[in-house]
Amino acid sequence: MKKWWLIGAAALVAVLLFAGSVYMEVKSGLHEESDKAEKAAIREFNLVRITKSEHFYKNEAYEVVEGVDRSGRKMIVWVDSKGRATAQPADSGLNEKEIKEAVRSKYGNVEIIDARLGMEDGQPLWEVVYTDRSGRYTFYYGYFENGKRYVKYSIKDNT
Repeated sequence: MKKWWLIGAAALVAVLLFAGSVYMEVKSGLHEESDKAEKAAIREFNLVRITKSEHFYKNEAYEVVEGVDRSGRKMIVWVDSKGRATAQPADSGLNEKEIKEAVRSKYGNVEIIDARLGMEDGQPLWEVVYTDRSGRYTFYYGYFENGKRYVKYSIKDNT
């Protein structure tokens, strides 16, 4: 009986080590993408300081880099998976607090789970994830410039 316990424990350790190595490989790839995007933002848009870098994925993957350029202006840079970058001054659109307020004013006092910048079809967007009054997990995509709805999806938990 002890033999089976030892074999089971060894198998469990092997599975955990394998899962850990897969996890580290995936995290390493995300760090590489983030580093490439930050370097592109610095190179192409003269950013001197990076304040935030976040991954976004809808139909395409983007790394969204926020920073400050040489003139002290806050900039947002969207870098696609091919390294192509697009930038806009941060004050040319809504900030996170403003997009959350826009969603709440339109849909009531909903529980906002996350808000992040992204891009779809070359259009800078905010993705706001919240739980609506019916308990549905909802994705609201609003234009970066004004927060008006681009598209909205709701998912109902049927469990």
